[in-house]
Amino acid sequence: MPRVVVIDACVLYSAALRDLFLRLARSGFFSLRWSDRILDEMVLALTRTRPDIPIQRLGRLKAIMIEAFPRAMVDPALLAPLGLPDSADEHVIAVAVACSADLLVTHNLRDFPAQTVARATSARVVSPDELLVQLLAEDEAALRSVVDDLAAGLRNPPIAPERLIEGLRAQVPRFAEAYGRLRL
Repeated sequence: MPRVVVIDACVLYSAALRDLFLRLARSGFFSLRWSDRILDEMVLALTRTRPDIPIQRLGRLKAIMIEAFPRAMVDPALLAPLGLPDSADEHVIAVAVACSADLLVTHNLRDFPAQTVARATSARVVSPDELLVQLLAEDEAALRSVVDDLAAGLRNPPIAPERLIEGLRAQVPRFAEAYGRLRL
């Protein structure tokens, strides 16, 4: 059974990174989990920073994600406060607890101190960069195939897999570096 992975809203914010993680989940690298609140946070962040995207389109994005991954939705129970640096992140831990997650993927590692998280769940908190490097090491050919398929689906404008990965370098630098070495 694939590992269970909770994806934080900050990882879902970037279209390219979101699409990569969704395709990796679809390809069986892991079993994806999120909550309605995590998806709402993604939509809210995009609404604030990308006023050029109509709210209806963002609502449709959320609906498509839910439809594409019907087993990903988790309705977490409320937990006693853990004392995270940002109390607004407590719900993400609640999702990890509710689905017995193996990993919680976030850019905001500081907001999820290992000792505090360990009081509630055995899920390990990792960056998207760390997880992608690990997945690349586990199955290079399958991951390259996912990246190639993602790039092939981008037609407006068309983009080569190497350029797609370069576009992700700021968010996942170690992965971009490791992936680039493989393509040489």
